[in-house]
Formats: sequence, C-alpha cells, structure tokens
Amino acid sequence: MPAVFEVAELAEDLDEEKNWEPVEPCLKYKPLKHGLCDITAMDSISCVAVHEKFIAVGTEWGRVHLLDHSGFPVENGIHSVALDFQPLHQLFESPLSLTPPTADWTR
Repeated sequence: MPAVFEVAELAEDLDEEKNWEPVEPCLKYKPLKHGLCDITAMDSISCVAVHEKFIAVGTEWGRVHLLDHSGFPVENGIHSVALDFQPLHQLFESPLSLTPPTADWTR
C-alpha cells in the first residue's frame, strides 16, 4: 500500500502547482470578422495567403476572396491571380503574386 500513498501525494502536489499564470502570445493578433463571417457562412476556407495590403482567402468551392487586414472585402478589384501548383514546401518560399488592374482595363 505504500506505493498507492506515494501516488496520491504526487497527485496532491500536482494540484497545488496549477496556480500558474497564462502565457502571453509572442505574436500580436486580432480576430478577422466582417466579410470573413459571410464567407464561412456559405463555404469552408481551404487556404489563406497574406500580402502586405490584403489577405487572399480560397474556399472549397474554388472561389478566391480578397479582404483587407480588417476583414472587409477589397472592392477596387484585382483582375488576375497567378496560381502556382508547385509542391507545398516551395509555395511557402515564394510570395503571393497578384496583378493590379491596368489603366486600360474595363469592367
């Protein structure tokens, strides 16, 4: 029976050590809402790419949505997206390549 008593003492010691402070995350973050909530209401997100000006969100239905960093849809338009089907480890080494509309581009 002494072994059972030692295990009980260890369990009590562990219970006493649960008074730790939560660790603050190293990265600053804020949740995206607004347009992202509309996207996830009808479709599932399958991929995300982050650019210095916006965030590209790909869905399982094959749609690509452009959002600003607050989560609002980008309305000024990107007319083409360069997709690269390289292996996954190579995709993360190259930045997202999106082309802004030219001056003579019409809707």
